[in-house]
Amino acid sequence: EIDGNELVDILAREAAQNISVIDVRAKCDHVDYMIICEGRSTKQVYSIADAVKRWAKHSYTPTHNMPHNLQVQGSESEDWMVVDLGDVIVHAFTPEARLHYDLDGLW
Repeated sequence: EIDGNELVDILAREAAQNISVIDVRAKCDHVDYMIICEGRSTKQVYSIADAVKRWAKHSYTPTHNMPHNLQVQGSESEDWMVVDLGDVIVHAFTPEARLHYDLDGLW
């Protein structure tokens, strides 16, 4: 199982801002938590997503929930990247993209 506190610490070390942890267990049957954060630039958004991917690959053995081939989704968009860790999904946005897509408001 993913250690959410450790994951939030990783995000903070990467200087992620406005970190939100949303419990979606009552609304979604395949994800427990959604973590949403911001990077100040597209480069930082990429760095945040890459740090999450590296941390997960070194800290966890893939399970039935965690994909065996962890990848960062959205690298072509530059303003929103997603890392699916199975029970936890991490979304890293630029501030403008976070406002635009408003995932916080959806959940």
